[in-house]
Amino acid sequence: MSPIEPQERALGAWRVWLEALASDVEAALAAAFTYVDLPRDVRKVWLDALDADVPTLGVPAVAVYAPLLAVEEDEELRLRMQHAMGPLSGRSSWRAWLGEPSGGAITALLVRTLYLDFVELLICRVVPDGELLSATHEPLSDGRRFKEGASIDGAPFGGGTLRQVPMEDAVEVLAHAVVAQRRQGRPLPEVMARFSYLFTPIYAGSAR
Repeated sequence: MSPIEPQERALGAWRVWLEALASDVEAALAAAFTYVDLPRDVRKVWLDALDADVPTLGVPAVAVYAPLLAVEEDEELRLRMQHAMGPLSGRSSWRAWLGEPSGGAITALLVRTLYLDFVELLICRVVPDGELLSATHEPLSDGRRFKEGASIDGAPFGGGTLRQVPMEDAVEVLAHAVVAQRRQGRPLPEVMARFSYLFTPIYAGSAR
């Protein structure tokens, strides 16, 4: 047996894992969670390895870099990854679903296209014409279940069936809930700060 075979097998497993990042949400999340806990110098070594290996893979560069970019806060490393993976077509494209009132609340599901078949989710429960009960953020999810024009079984999102609506309709529901919450002096769920730019115009109009 050649002494280099174990190294070749390890490299083969590494490449298979990298290519899985293009379709396997769990693998992409595992990569992000592992990467974010590493010291900066080790993250740089990881990126050095990707610079060498990604051009030889059978998947787009964005599949490998995007999960890491989602959790990287160092501006130098972010710019490095953005340059390596190139532009993201379809990024920042939002779609929305709303459910009928169930258990005294409405479910609002906002879905943002990230790359390939991956999406980001904001899932909220709102009292009709009232406050925001909860907000959950999923930074990476399989987008293939969120097809244009489709109704969605709302069981994982609070029950009932969710129907696709114009983005403006869902934003208005959430914006009024944000305003109601603030008027009552109640703190907003921390995750909402990440998406405050979605509600600013309606918030300003409602606060007058």
